[in-house]
Amino acid sequence: MAEVKVRELPEWVVEAHKQQAQRTGTSLEQHLRTILTESAGAQKRSLLQLARTCREQLERELGGALTDRNADLVREMRNERG
Repeated sequence: MAEVKVRELPEWVVEAHKQQAQRTGTSLEQHLRTILTESAGAQKRSLLQLARTCREQLERELGGALTDRNADLVREMRNERG
């Protein structure tokens, strides 16, 4: 596991997180770990949804499920655009 040290946070930010951690019965470290993990997970889910949306749009435009041939067509179209 990686370790991170964050410097020069305003005291009120640290205090706010300490209070939130205390309310949930966790340590400040665990509270911050949860926030960072959830944030990264949300970004990952957002990117996956964007990829699904793009794939669905391509399938509609190409008239069916993407196959290796469709991938070749997409590559050709991309190359034509530069």
